[in-house]
Amino acid sequence: MTRGGWIGLTAVVLLSAGFAFANRGETAAVHLGFASFYRAPVAILVLGAFFLGMVTMLLLGLRHDLRVRRMLRERQTVEPRDDATELFPHSYSPPELP
Repeated sequence: MTRGGWIGLTAVVLLSAGFAFANRGETAAVHLGFASFYRAPVAILVLGAFFLGMVTMLLLGLRHDLRVRRMLRERQTVEPRDDATELFPHSYSPPELP
């Protein structure tokens, strides 16, 4: 992992710990429709919502990622290309200067 990655990870951990410390005594009621939870810690609720959001984005993005990988693999097996402009012919390219 690069230095920037470690700095980012450390910042996220410190911000999460600071949020949990600042809200250590706060509780909330959560009504899910089929169950109700009273006196649930706010820090746990936010952490759970963050985790569920990450899992949702992973599942929603997985199908698109697999489709793109399959298309790139098919193009590579047909004719290997090294130039990115040939791989993505519809991408933007700046006009040539005279």
